[in-house]
Amino acid sequence: MAIIEAWTGHTHAAEAVERCVESARQHRGACVVVTGGPGEGKSHFLRRMAEALHEQAVTLTVSCTMAGGSPFAPWRDLLEQTRRTLHQGLLGAAGTSPARPRTARDHADRLLALWSTASRPVLVLVDDANAMDGASRQVLELLIDDIGHEAVALVLTATADHQIASAWPHVTHRTSDVACVALTPMRVDEVVALLRSLDPLAPEDLLQRAGERLVTQCDGHPLAVTARLRRVVQRVPSANVLAAVLEAPPLSVEPSGAAWVRHLAGDLTAAHHRLLALWCLAETLDRTTFCEATGTSPDALDEALQAAVRSGLVAVESTRPGDLPTLVRDEFARSLPPDLRSRTHLDVARALTRSNPSAVLDAAHHLERAGALVPREEWVDVMDRAGALALASGDQAEAERLARLAATRCSDAALKPRRLLLRSRASRAAGRWAEADDLARQAATAAAEQGQSDLRAQAALELALPADWRPSDPSTQHLLEDALAAGPSSPWQVHLTAALALQRFQVPRSADDSHRWALHYRPDLAQPLADETLERARRLGDDDALVTALLVWRSVHRQPEHLRRRREVSTEALSLAVRRRSTTAMVEAAVRLAVDELEGAHRDGFEHAVAVARWAADQAAEPRLLWRAHHLEATRALLDGDLAALERAKRRAVRAGR
Repeated sequence: MAIIEAWTGHTHAAEAVERCVESARQHRGACVVVTGGPGEGKSHFLRRMAEALHEQAVTLTVSCTMAGGSPFAPWRDLLEQTRRTLHQGLLGAAGTSPARPRTARDHADRLLALWSTASRPVLVLVDDANAMDGASRQVLELLIDDIGHEAVALVLTATADHQIASAWPHVTHRTSDVACVALTPMRVDEVVALLRSLDPLAPEDLLQRAGERLVTQCDGHPLAVTARLRRVVQRVPSANVLAAVLEAPPLSVEPSGAAWVRHLAGDLTAAHHRLLALWCLAETLDRTTFCEATGTSPDALDEALQAAVRSGLVAVESTRPGDLPTLVRDEFARSLPPDLRSRTHLDVARALTRSNPSAVLDAAHHLERAGALVPREEWVDVMDRAGALALASGDQAEAERLARLAATRCSDAALKPRRLLLRSRASRAAGRWAEADDLARQAATAAAEQGQSDLRAQAALELALPADWRPSDPSTQHLLEDALAAGPSSPWQVHLTAALALQRFQVPRSADDSHRWALHYRPDLAQPLADETLERARRLGDDDALVTALLVWRSVHRQPEHLRRRREVSTEALSLAVRRRSTTAMVEAAVRLAVDELEGAHRDGFEHAVAVARWAADQAAEPRLLWRAHHLEATRALLDGDLAALERAKRRAVRAGR
């Protein structure tokens, strides 16, 4: 017997999505955020909109709760889905690159490049957007920034109290329109339409009375209404549904989604209930991996899922835990005893690390829920790896949180400097410079106590760079000198002497802290040290150290007589950075080369350097590098007299600098 699914109507929400698609057809990309509480029909609303609009647009759908725990997971799923959907002769040159996106900017650019090749507007439906991690939200922000002139309609669902529901509709500087609409309780006419689909020949007065009764008893809650109807449909012939609705005594069940989940689950046996609860905890595992991790028979799992369908708890038998409604998963997971819940989270985490090493972030989240059951070594290893992955993916807050979690179970002083250094880099990437400096000093002190000279050098360098943003600081110079005296490895010695050269190049005009930004330059102090550093780097044969030495040499040789040599050094640094695929070094070298080319009146070289700087900054997705690249673009627009491009570059620089 067919399971009824509610069409929640919500004409205003449907009209908002249709307006969004119409804007996309006119190459004015827009975004709609559909909000509502658990069980209010957000996912079903997206499915029905996909069905209704599939002929008007290329429709792509993804659920953030099903995409997995790795960074950018929903966007990776969308990228693969886009490639499959547009494969029939619609891919242009921009979409054929096999390279795997690595940063938020990579994912946004690749998706936009693919969507631009479609012959129709692209409708992107993202369910449960509130479940996105920080890295995925960065992609979402970039897309909302960039779809203003694209044929793309972006529709998200999120819980009403989540920041995604309120983050963008009131921001005025975006090029794309962002609207927010809320789903409301079911109305009588919507319930009547449901009943009419069950019994087309029923009299209108009976339909109206049954609809009013259901709305009153269930308070219009979509999950409660459809759950009540599912229960009736499972128990009586279709011709008797209206009579069963009108004659059934009122139920002592609160009209909330959670209460109806518990009510429907009452038909399951204890074994089915427990097995489904374990299945819900697995979240992203497929059947085979879940059964291996928990020692479950696949036949027993299938039987439990079929029982859930028969009871009306779920509409269709699911092949992944993420297919189940969020409210169902939450209620079942809550029903497990704490010890069994913790043990299952540990099994799932181990299954993830064993079957998919790239899912280390998802595994870390399960270990966190497993708590004290996790052995210390396993906890530290997974949390450290997950923190490094989160930092590399641009999710600084998650990286710092995982570093703190690793520290809670690790009292080994030898690991303390590295973890403090990771937290310092995460704080710096998030723009919390004072906090990052304090953590870097702690890391330097801890490394000195442990005799870890290379880590001590790295911590000192965190405080010294980028020197373009920092005037000379005696305490930082002392840290660099002490780290150099500790005898780190040769490459780190080169990095330290390069940083010292930059520190000595800029000298405050006064010892007064209020004059710290009033500087004068001392090339007589810095240039000999920079020359020596460059010679040592060339003898050493370490490319990273050589790039640093080249950039520092160019920075301290600013006199006009060094212009020709500066261009050669900047070009060499940029070529080496490209070969090393170091986006940070590419931006730094490209900015210096752009200045040198402009000073030498070589406009073509300047244009090339600006293009490289922008590309590399987008790849890195780091605010400081984006800020520098946008300033270069503003300079180019000013030289061209293009005031509109100048204003756009200034706005982007302000957003990055914020």
